[in-house]
Amino acid sequence: MHAEALRDRVVLFDIDGTLVRTDGAGGRALNAAWLELFGDPNAFEDISFVGGTDEKILDQVFLRWRDHVGSKRERQELLKRYLQRLPGELAHGTYTVNPGVREALAALANQEGVAVGLATGNVEAAARVKLTPGGLNHHFEFGGYGSDAAERAELTEIAAQRAEHHIGRSVPREGVVVVGDSIHDIRAAHAIGALSVAVCTGWTSADILERERPTLLKECLDSEGDWLRELQLLNAG
Repeated sequence: MHAEALRDRVVLFDIDGTLVRTDGAGGRALNAAWLELFGDPNAFEDISFVGGTDEKILDQVFLRWRDHVGSKRERQELLKRYLQRLPGELAHGTYTVNPGVREALAALANQEGVAVGLATGNVEAAARVKLTPGGLNHHFEFGGYGSDAAERAELTEIAAQRAEHHIGRSVPREGVVVVGDSIHDIRAAHAIGALSVAVCTGWTSADILERERPTLLKECLDSEGDWLRELQLLNAG
């Protein structure tokens, strides 16, 4: 990879479907937590997790089963029990680091002037738990999380602001790259004026992703870093 491939950039990664696949561990942990707290089995069964924030997902389940969005105490208790169960569910399922991810993160770590963070709908504690089995946490010193905001665009902007604080300088939003596997990642990037790299390693087809006009659409994060060079060329043009 060329040393100047992504100089003076911020790269923000989604987690589920982008960095890792967890074989439904989050859903199983949430179902178990809800069952213990409220007694309803499989409460999250028909709720989509793709690209959503944890706060929005909780809104859906509370409205479906309780006809309200849940009190602060109820939501905190549900998340507490979810986080207690998540490590075990990750251990008992099939956990996969997606193709090219380790190589891409290693390459970014060697890039001068590049800050790498997270932009994920997971609450921060869940994000860190999900990255632990793959040994990926050390790559991300900052991020925007579902515990920061319910809206994807807002948490992505928070991640960009934290990147600025981390590196001690302002970053134009066209210098921010959002990497994700869902339409919500692309839309969040558009909303804050950032570039986007959509990868087909999640649950959304390439055709659907392409309709959202990502800056780049890739099958996966190739280990040779071509996606970084392509971004540099596109931005230069």
